Amino acid sequence: MTNPHKGDVSLDVAGKAYTLRYSHSALVKLETQLGKGLMKVMQEMSSPEEMRIGTVAALLWAGLQKHHPSMTLDEATDLLDDIDGGARGAVEVLGEAFERAFNAPGTKGTHPPQKANGTGIASSSTSSASATIPSGSGT
Repeated sequence: MTNPHKGDVSLDVAGKAYTLRYSHSALVKLETQLGKGLMKVMQEMSSPEEMRIGTVAALLWAGLQKHHPSMTLDEATDLLDDIDGGARGAVEVLGEAFERAFNAPGTKGTHPPQKANGTGIASSSTSSASATIPSGSGT
């Protein structure tokens, strides 16, 4: 069952319900999988020129770990094919889940640091993340 007070976001993929949550454990798994820190991941989410499909897949996989611990990275990557809107649709849902992870009631103390003295990022908001996957047919 989805609990928005804990940061949960529902995701329906091809008629199957999934629940995303970016717990501390999920964020550690994400950092380990990508080999970079949370602030770098958040910067990439807000920078279209740096966002990679592999990052989207890792974000999806990590977010699913709390409620779907047997989900592998390959299985999460395969889900991208069936999410409405593909990778772009996934980024929108992942951005919402990421936002809830830091702003949901009961997540006191998990807010990432804001930009200060030229370091960090300007905002914890990922609302612009939907613009990170270019649309169109490519080349």
